[in-house]
Amino acid sequence: MSLNTDGLPVFSPAIATGQEKAAFDTYLTQGQQPQSAAISLAGLCYLATSGQGTALTAVSGAVTVATTKSIITTDKLTLAPGATYTLTVTDSSATVNSRFYITLVDGTNTTELPLYEKNSAAYIVSVTPASGSIVVVIGNAHPTNNLNGTVVLYAVLL
Repeated sequence: MSLNTDGLPVFSPAIATGQEKAAFDTYLTQGQQPQSAAISLAGLCYLATSGQGTALTAVSGAVTVATTKSIITTDKLTLAPGATYTLTVTDSSATVNSRFYITLVDGTNTTELPLYEKNSAAYIVSVTPASGSIVVVIGNAHPTNNLNGTVVLYAVLL
């Protein structure tokens, strides 16, 4: 069976930006519009946690999670361009084989990428699951400006 993505790329990297799209065929007949619809990975994580995730706030780069769905607010970030922030998410159910789906949106941070209005300069560098924890590294992609506030992570641990 072949996968028809209507021109959208097939997603398979280990680290996602949250902007990747999952395409769905609407099965409308005879040229009715739309023929396909899409949702971003960020949208899927948001829907999976919206209204159901446990709201948590990191302190000194650490937070403890006790549920599979979390909405995590980072410390206030003042990262210089190219710098990173490490968040350790302690979760007793995490293993090295855990799948930790996460997307990042601005909390109080307002630093955006030049030429890309509404695209945060904050991004996920890496996510590393381990026994009892997940380490999330967040970076600043802006070429000249520091990050200037919190970011929020919508996270689902499977």
